[in-house]
Amino acid sequence: MLNKSGFTMIETLFVLMIMCMLFCLSMNIHIPQKSHTKKIEEITHFLYQAKLSAMSQKHTVTVTFSSNDISFESNDVSHSFCLTIMIHLKNIN
Repeated sequence: MLNKSGFTMIETLFVLMIMCMLFCLSMNIHIPQKSHTKKIEEITHFLYQAKLSAMSQKHTVTVTFSSNDISFESNDVSHSFCLTIMIHLKNIN
């Protein structure tokens, strides 16, 4: 006769799935999040770079805001700043 004192494969997979879900949920706690102030400083620095580029080249620089990034373009230079986490600019005073 077979000894049935162990776990079945389905039970083991079910426990593993629950552990993976708990791990994914707990990752938000362990990953450091940038504060709104730090994000605003980064965007301000990027816009300052666009301003310096316009002043040093004495050309018009076009700054474009979209939902995912901020970019600026001039005659020979193009830079982009990716907004990885959505920032609601209407909430920033």
